[in-house]
Amino acid sequence: MQQVMGRLKLDLSAEKTKTLYLMEQRTANGRTIPELEYLGVTIQGWFRKRDGTWSFGLKCTSEAMQAFREAIKETTPKPLTLSLAALVDRVNPVILGTGC
Repeated sequence: MQQVMGRLKLDLSAEKTKTLYLMEQRTANGRTIPELEYLGVTIQGWFRKRDGTWSFGLKCTSEAMQAFREAIKETTPKPLTLSLAALVDRVNPVILGTGC
């Protein structure tokens, strides 16, 4: 990773950098799918789907979802009466600005 970042003229901070193995692990108690939380998104490690293929998952953290709901509520107060087009124009920037 350091070599790739170096070619991009970027530095890795040793204090902030963590290497994770994101493959599903099977134990006697069941399976563990590691997760990584980054910028309001939880990245679930690679896991085997029922059809035998491997995949990974992305989901918003609960804090990010709560912030998103609050932003939508602020943009669309209850007594507000707008046409559908005006409502979409108001809400779209909030939705597009969200990483989740």
